[in-house]
Amino acid sequence: MNKIRNVTSVAILMATYNGEKYLREQIDSILFQTCADWTLYIQDDGSHDHTLDIIHSYDDARIVFVDNGLTKQGACMNFMSLLNMVESEYYMFCDQDDVWFKDKVEKELCRMKEEEMSASNQSLPIIVHTDRAFVDKTLNVIMPSELNPHHISADKLSRKMELMKHPSILAIYTIIGGCTMMMNHAIKEIVFPFINVRMHDSVCVMAVANAGGIISTITEPTMYYRIHSSQTCGIGKSGLLPKFLHLFDSYKRNMRGFYIWKVYGKDSFLRFLYFRIKYFLILRLF
Repeated sequence: MNKIRNVTSVAILMATYNGEKYLREQIDSILFQTCADWTLYIQDDGSHDHTLDIIHSYDDARIVFVDNGLTKQGACMNFMSLLNMVESEYYMFCDQDDVWFKDKVEKELCRMKEEEMSASNQSLPIIVHTDRAFVDKTLNVIMPSELNPHHISADKLSRKMELMKHPSILAIYTIIGGCTMMMNHAIKEIVFPFINVRMHDSVCVMAVANAGGIISTITEPTMYYRIHSSQTCGIGKSGLLPKFLHLFDSYKRNMRGFYIWKVYGKDSFLRFLYFRIKYFLILRLF
């Protein structure tokens, strides 16, 4: 695979697939960032709508369309092949259907520099992540804060996040969305070779925790995370049938979660259950 050397500080990695409906809104929100030290790399996964036409309609040197003939990878491998391909100082994952606040890159890059300056080991892998607001397809706010939906105090929120960053919890749960993250280059030394059994964001966060790296939280939202018909997250439904299906789905996710727990070298099923229960207790306590 040919490597691409990024000449700006931040490589924004966008994976697209049939994203014509919201793609232009997302790209425009990146173009209007207050920090201009970035390049947007877009790799498509074989779209058969107008996604490619929208991408190619932009005559801007900051937007690079990556075409290595890789299609039908799925979102996870699309992101990870981009991460593997591009050589940069810093990286950000970018979904095709969200909207970034204009200072998202600036805030995360500023925090990244602060963490690097304070780190005892300059080669530590670092992830900076932010809060996000959940919105509907027309950007009406459904939930203004993912990290702090119950409006707890800053001290309690800080305590909650530190508990959630335990490596064994991160081996089970994805608590940090990839679209909220900025990563330094050291991440590439610990996530490859990539085992395709978890989503790209959860693998990166888990790897940093296991390596004793830094996971730094900005508790302000920096983006709108769009919930729509083809992509739902975190919104439950009432009724007997949905609840039954949820129980069945929970059983399947437990079994898959334990499988992944073992893949990544963890031990007994009892410890797996212990950290699952601990995770839910943290959610209830805060």
